Amino acid sequence: MLYKVIRVDLVKLDVEEALDFYDSISPDLGMRFENDIRNTFKKLEKSPYNYFNLEHGYRRVNLKTFPYMIVYKIENQTNTVKILGVFHQHSNPIQFIKG
Repeated sequence: MLYKVIRVDLVKLDVEEALDFYDSISPDLGMRFENDIRNTFKKLEKSPYNYFNLEHGYRRVNLKTFPYMIVYKIENQTNTVKILGVFHQHSNPIQFIKG
């Protein structure tokens, strides 16, 4: 079964900020970052339970190449993976999500 991956509005800003940073270093690096994000979203469509369980139902998956993680929640009733943020691995994502 495939899950539908949806993103909260702030996710677009998270990704754009990181993408701008990598593009400023090299357009090729920015493209590689964007592909890493896309591939990770595809993994979540297929198997969202395979990744690290944080707390309070939050989960995280690390990008394959870049030092970023995607934080999400699984909504079983609708077979949906709700992407809540894209964070650098040195940050504490729970403090941002919980407010």
